[in-house]
Amino acid sequence: MKKTTLLVTLFLGTLLAAQAQSVKIDLQKSTKKDMKVTSHGGYYSSYTEKQGTEGIAYTITIANHSTGTLSNLTVTWAVLVRSGFHSTYSHDMSKDPALRAATGTRNLNLGMGQHETFDTDPVRLSVTKYDDGYGYHSRSGDQIDGYVVKVMLGEKVLAVESQPQDAIERLNNIKPTQSKR
Repeated sequence: MKKTTLLVTLFLGTLLAAQAQSVKIDLQKSTKKDMKVTSHGGYYSSYTEKQGTEGIAYTITIANHSTGTLSNLTVTWAVLVRSGFHSTYSHDMSKDPALRAATGTRNLNLGMGQHETFDTDPVRLSVTKYDDGYGYHSRSGDQIDGYVVKVMLGEKVLAVESQPQDAIERLNNIKPTQSKR
């Protein structure tokens, strides 16, 4: 009886380990802008102001490279958004910007060798950009600050994709009321 239990345990452990290495996550980012452009000019100076919204969405592809069907997979994602962002040239001038997360979930069943592709809901960013035509640029408003995608089978994490490296830690530090679209 002990040998049979040990063999079943080893088999299931090997199967779960193989499944964990056999799920691949791919992300593609897309942007849709709705900006109002205003040019201001005078005798000595002029600048262009762009104000509006940007919609950022991700296309997520989950691929099953395992030797069997993966049923009841749960894919969760969070897009980190930093509000109150302000930069001049390429220098971050923000003072204690707020971080929030836009989140979503999708359930999948994938046969051997199959993949499924879906889009996240767009995350709306409020943005203002300035350009004086002489090299001075500034940007203020909201900014994408990272993402986390997890694929789970029950309580077991099969794959995780995140950017930047500390995105998971930062996501865990957001208070629940900060998570909204």
